Parts: sequence; C-alpha cells; structure tokens
Amino acid sequence: RKYMPMLVHRFIRSWGSFSLRRYHGLGLRYCSNSSLSSRGDVMHTLQERGLVADMTSPALPSILRTPTAVYIGFDPTADSLHIGNLLQIIALAHFKRAGHTPIAVMGGATGLIGDPSGRSKERPLIDEDTVAHNMKHIHQTLEYCLRDDSATTPFSSSEAIPPSVKLVSNMDWFRQFNVVDFLRDVGKHFRVNAMLMKDSVRLRLEKEPTESSGPGAEAAGMSFTEFSYSLLQGYDFLHLFRTHACTVQVGGSDQWGNITAGCDLIRKVTGKIAHGITLPLLTTSTGEKLGKSAGNSVWLSSHRTSPYDFYQYWLRTQDADVDKMLKYFTFLPLPEISRIMDAHKAHPERRGAQSVLASHVTSMVHGEEATKQAANASRALFGGADAQGGDGGEGALQGMSADQLEAIFKDAPSSSLPHDRFCRSVASVAVDSGICASKSEAKRLVASGGLYVNNKRVDNVDTSLTSADLIDNRICVLRAGKKNY
Repeated sequence: RKYMPMLVHRFIRSWGSFSLRRYHGLGLRYCSNSSLSSRGDVMHTLQERGLVADMTSPALPSILRTPTAVYIGFDPTADSLHIGNLLQIIALAHFKRAGHTPIAVMGGATGLIGDPSGRSKERPLIDEDTVAHNMKHIHQTLEYCLRDDSATTPFSSSEAIPPSVKLVSNMDWFRQFNVVDFLRDVGKHFRVNAMLMKDSVRLRLEKEPTESSGPGAEAAGMSFTEFSYSLLQGYDFLHLFRTHACTVQVGGSDQWGNITAGCDLIRKVTGKIAHGITLPLLTTSTGEKLGKSAGNSVWLSSHRTSPYDFYQYWLRTQDADVDKMLKYFTFLPLPEISRIMDAHKAHPERRGAQSVLASHVTSMVHGEEATKQAANASRALFGGADAQGGDGGEGALQGMSADQLEAIFKDAPSSSLPHDRFCRSVASVAVDSGICASKSEAKRLVASGGLYVNNKRVDNVDTSLTSADLIDNRICVLRAGKKNY
C-alpha cells in the first residue's frame, strides 16, 4: 500500500469517465427569548415551521432531547452560497439554539467529484484551485451567518451560551486514503443494486441517450465519478460519527439517498444507529423552484448579489408566500408571525410582512448596517415607509455614497453633464438631464410640487443647483412625481 499514495478523489476523477448505462433490469437581535428552542422541542419547532420533509425515525424528537452533534454539508461548486443553502443554515441555527453542536462540512473533496442529486446531466469538474477559492468565500459566509452574536443565536446573560459551530473540510480526512484502502474499507459496505435504485442514479440512467456523438457530446447514463459520490458522503457521516459523536445529518430533500447511505454505513461498521432529516424543496406558491440549479439564484455573498438587491428580493415576496417565508427564514415566534400576517392582510398594499421579512433575513446575512442602508435605498427609490415606520424622503439619501446610489439607480435613466452646466437653474438641468422635455414642463412640474432634487421638493423654479447638491461631488438624483427618476 505504501506504493499506492494516490488520493481516492484523484482516482475517481481520473477513471470516472466510464459511464454506467442502462445495462441493468433570522430574525434580528430583538427577537424575544421565547423564540429559543429547548433541546426536546427542536424537532417540534422545525415541524411547526414546515422545515421537515422527511426523517429516518419517528423517534427523533425524543432522541434529540439528549445533546448531540448535527451536520450539514456544503459543496463549493460556486464561490457563494444561495438562498437554498440559507434554509440549511437556518436549520443548523435551530439546532444550535437548542443546545446541540452544529457542524458545517465544506466539500473540499466531494466538491472535486460533483453531487448528481437533482441533476439531469453531468456536472463539469472543477479544479482544486477553484474549489479552494470557493471554500474561502463559503467559509466566510457560514462563519458570519452562524456567528455567536448573530441574529440566529440570540441569548440573554442568564441563559447557557449555545455551542459554537464547527467548520470543517472533508478533504482533511480523505487525504488519508489511497484508492485500495477506500475500496476495501468503505466500498465493500455498499451494494450496487441498492445504489442503482436511488432516485439520483435511477433517473439519470433512464434518460435517453443523445443522438450526437464525439468529444463534445453529452454521454448517456452516469459516470463512475458521480456514481461514487454517495460513498464519499456516506463516509463523511461515519467519520463525523467517530470523531465528533455526530448522530444526525440534515440536508435538502434531494439528499435523502445520500443521507440514508451514511446511516446504513454507520450501522454496518459500528452496529449503532444514526439518523437523517431532510428539508423541503424551496419553491414559490406557483411551484417555481428557487436556487442555483433553477437559474434564478439569489446569492448570499455581496459580490454576487448586493445587500440592496438581496433586500429587494425579499421585499418582492408574493403575498401568498410571505407567511411561509417568515416561518422558514426568521426566528420570530409563530404568534408574532400570526400578528404580522393579520396586520398585513388588513393593509396588503403596505407590504408590512415583506418589510419584516426583508429586514430580518438581510440582517442575518449582511448585518444591521447593510440592512439599514438597503432599507434607506428602498425608500429613496420607492418612497413609503420601512419596517420601522420611517418615511421616505430627503433623509433616506443622507449618509449614502455615490457608489451606493449608482448601484441603486443602475436601471434608471441617467445622463452626464459638465460641472458648469450643472450649476444652473433647476429647470435647465431638468431639461438637460432628460427628466423634462422643456423648461415649460419643468415649470409646471415645480408649480404642482412634483420636482425633487435628492428627494427634496423644489419650491421655486428659479432655484439654482450648486456643488452642495452633488453627492460625493458626482451624483444628483432628480425625481419627477413619485417614481420617475
């Protein structure tokens, strides 16, 4: 064996091109402490919020009265997690709040293989440098969202502090394996006929082959690389069971086969029982799937989705979905959510429930300062009240930088003027900028109280603009009426 130092993931990647074909028959910190879960109530909490799709044993609620370690895996297939992953982070946070030890496993090894679950075709392989880059960003997101002082873990000084989250990479234990050891010690416990019956495999094997052929053609069936994925994830569970006394794995509903594979491996190797829980698929009331594979991702990293766009996403939640999303993505007590929804139903045009949702989730992912700026930006663009009851207007632009305003108004019409053409009458600038077709129109707009400079109403058509009206000496926001910028 000492002459065979090849890592198992290198073997699987290199030889994985052989295909198996059809040759077989958050809420904010002001959340009340009543929203905290006790150990024995964590499953009840998840179930009453609709966060349990399936579980391996009806005895799990009683089993979880004893503190244990719970893990969820995150494969670094992109340099950011998305809102589908956020549901998993929320689940970990519920266990953390209940006094269990949460473990977030980053797929330093499995990310090099590719999970076939929920995929209609083979994932493109990514190299180790890309995986390392992606893991760095994902680590930062997980660390921030699950930090001890975050909205996911509010506690008072009189309460026991919830356990800290453990962040690990499965490359740390797969480095020890060469291919022979892995096949002997792990592979022997998996039966191919059982693996072929898993949905992630069966659906791919039943897919009709493409007519095209050649180097660029999509191969039918499934490569050995992806077929082997459940062995790797199964061993993750066994390793964590041995080293961290981890007895529960949580994942998306498409992970049921991989989770049960890990439970079976633990039973065969140790003779002990481990358990799994799956979360519901994240969909809208119309059945639209949300997430990276659906092509409509809302990312958690600000370099992919800005805090403003992230806030706006939740603010645009449909009325039919907002109750479910408040239960999924915040830690507000259910009676409080009911009160919010009652108030929302009385005045749905105010979008009060959506404002609460947007504030809570954005605060957890991006922090309270970014949330405040996003809410201010929303009021600056759309007017109206925010979740705290503040009015839109001139104050909404205070403290905002030119860069932030450019991001907010990226889809609004804009124009560039030399400085000397800006420092003139507001009517002239309104015409030059294109917000008014003529000075006569600008005068009528001012007379009717409908022209605004940086959200401050212009009362006199002869008013001249100065450098003081330029934010960061670069930007001036003109508005005609309520929403014409």
